[in-house]
Amino acid sequence: MPFVLRDENGDICGLFAVHQEATEEFLDDGDPEVVAFRKPGYQELRRQSYPSIGDQLDAIWKKIQSTGDAGADQMFAEINAVKSKYPKP
Repeated sequence: MPFVLRDENGDICGLFAVHQEATEEFLDDGDPEVVAFRKPGYQELRRQSYPSIGDQLDAIWKKIQSTGDAGADQMFAEINAVKSKYPKP
């Protein structure tokens, strides 16, 4: 049976397989950091399926850039300064 190890924030920091005897020992010890593997909920499935944050931000930025949103002028200047400093090869 697979197990996940979670940190204090509840984020997964390890995944491992153990024998059934070890599974019972881990659960009997009451260690809150070790929990039985469970089917992922909708939040986890969505998180895994969405494009990366970078891709999402890039798409949003391109949309703002194409519409000429006046409120984004400062951000536009900051991003273009970084792009100019580190151009694509």
